[in-house]
Amino acid sequence: MPGDVLLHPVALVAVGVLLVNDHYMKRHTPGVVTGKVSDVAGLVFFPLLALAILEGARKVARVSPWQLSTNALAWLVVVTAVAFALVKVSPGVADAYSSALGLMAWPVRALVSGASSPEPVRVLADATDLVALPALIGAWCVARRVTSEPNRTAHG
Repeated sequence: MPGDVLLHPVALVAVGVLLVNDHYMKRHTPGVVTGKVSDVAGLVFFPLLALAILEGARKVARVSPWQLSTNALAWLVVVTAVAFALVKVSPGVADAYSSALGLMAWPVRALVSGASSPEPVRVLADATDLVALPALIGAWCVARRVTSEPNRTAHG
């Protein structure tokens, strides 16, 4: 099924860690560790989310097969790595990303807390965060494992 990669235990743990860390730990125990934990969890989760979105779009568009190739998976990981690195080494890119995240989060914030306008999400350019890039290997391994399962067909 398209998007089934998000049901893999690694994906579920990554999103759980990201949510708990960003919405609780960073407020109650801010520091270097909580920042790096979010980076690692995000780098594991984001390529899997992108894979799920692309598979779903391909299925809806009736592209056959809807599964992505190994090359496409590799590109998702590479694009994630490059985008992450740009955000972490360029304050201008970090600011733009911060504003974009705030805009995307605004509808949820408006419903939950009545926010009347978008607010940037705090994102810092910090080159030391690049130590989290090897987490993309985890995303690659999960995506390859799920997408290569024999019972995963374009007709299922």
